[in-house]
Amino acid sequence: MNPHAIRDLHFQQEGASKDSSSGSITDIEVELTDVEEASGVPDANKVGRSGNGQRWTCGCLGTALVTIGAIIAIVYFVVILDGDVNNIPSFEGIFDQDPFDAVRPENASSWANSGNGLSLEVINCLDRRWHKFFDVAIWDWEHGYPDCLTLSNSTRAPEFECTAESGLVKVCNGNYGETGWKGQAEVFIDKFTNTIVSASARMNEFYMRGNNEDEMRYAMCHELGHSWGLHHTDESFTNRNLGNCMDYTNRHRDNLRPDRSNYEFLFALYGLVPGAEPYNPPTAAPTPAPTLAPNTGTSLGGGWNNQGGTGNTWGNPGSGANQGGNSGGGTGNPPGNTNDKEKEKDKKEKDKNKDRDLSVFDNEWLASAIDRAREEKHHGEHEYEIELGDGILLRVHNLLAS
Repeated sequence: MNPHAIRDLHFQQEGASKDSSSGSITDIEVELTDVEEASGVPDANKVGRSGNGQRWTCGCLGTALVTIGAIIAIVYFVVILDGDVNNIPSFEGIFDQDPFDAVRPENASSWANSGNGLSLEVINCLDRRWHKFFDVAIWDWEHGYPDCLTLSNSTRAPEFECTAESGLVKVCNGNYGETGWKGQAEVFIDKFTNTIVSASARMNEFYMRGNNEDEMRYAMCHELGHSWGLHHTDESFTNRNLGNCMDYTNRHRDNLRPDRSNYEFLFALYGLVPGAEPYNPPTAAPTPAPTLAPNTGTSLGGGWNNQGGTGNTWGNPGSGANQGGNSGGGTGNPPGNTNDKEKEKDKKEKDKNKDRDLSVFDNEWLASAIDRAREEKHHGEHEYEIELGDGILLRVHNLLAS
């Protein structure tokens, strides 16, 4: 039955409501229902009620999703980014992160030491409100495992310039302006011996937001670490925190203190202090020797003309042709190469200069040198070096503002 027939039935129903009894109207309604079901045309009133319900359900679901998203965004902004829009990571910072190539202890500079730990004096030239962060950081660095530092400290009047002094570490604070760094360590190095002769650390309050105590403690621990000779363990604000204060972070409470890796770095530089708990560093698994197939003597056998029986080099590979050859008959010395020659040259240079006049390290010279160095602009650089003359190198470590 077509829709016109259904409309005619509705008219009949209206007429029946006037002239017929209630029983006949019921009969018509039953017939109408049967007709609608047969035709597949729904009642308009029913359709309206069903559509309104679906629209209401979709609206509530959408509102709920938007609300949940807003809550997540607020929590991330307050908890992860410390409530600062400057901490919002860029797309480049999130997706363009190469593995960090950290400096290893064998390539780091260190204070002169005998391998029995490092004893060093640290001068507190901070405002009083920084003292507690200084005290906590000194305690943390001095009581690590392995235990490698013996630190003595004294307090002076606050000093803004933080001019380095020979044989000491100085720590200062102040509003140094929009420099791009919120913490900076200046480390003077004798480049002939690769030893540190002086260091100073500065906390830039221009970037310290509302005296955030976690941030102040983190910056103090970080800059003192540079003063001992440590480098950054990571330089990304947006990746996973490493749990040590030499790691860049916006969530300072996760990186307030040194961790085992920092103490092990110090151990490699200085060894243990007298009376410290013994420490056995983890050893790497040995690398298995290469296995050669039978009758391949040309690889480690006779194919190495000067690395066997001549006695000029290794003295291990031989001249045989069975399973890599017989052992060589020569006495042999380690092979020489360009790197060995360079190392020998560097050693002679260091020996020649180790007793040189160290008067260049006096405080007046250091003050003039650091004034010259600070005139150079290195915005946005994590670390850079400046040749100061007289065999002195200034290495600057910046804790960049996020």
